[in-house]
Amino acid sequence: LRKWKNGDFFQPLGMVGKKKISDFLIDEKIDFFTKQNQMVVTANNKIIWVCGHRLSDSVKVHDKTSKFMELSLVPKLKD
Repeated sequence: LRKWKNGDFFQPLGMVGKKKISDFLIDEKIDFFTKQNQMVVTANNKIIWVCGHRLSDSVKVHDKTSKFMELSLVPKLKD
């Protein structure tokens, strides 16, 4: 789990090819503050989830899937 960085990319679920995280967040109309704090989940140094928005196509469940992990995003409570 980490914040996204300039130059990061992933393959959004259902899309052929890669997309920069910065372009994805713009397309999703994510505001500046939220964009600066956007977290991603990685596996083997590849982004597999833009938290709260989209999975990578590389981790989609299909008929040959035998194992999976469920992740949840829980907002931090304000102090």
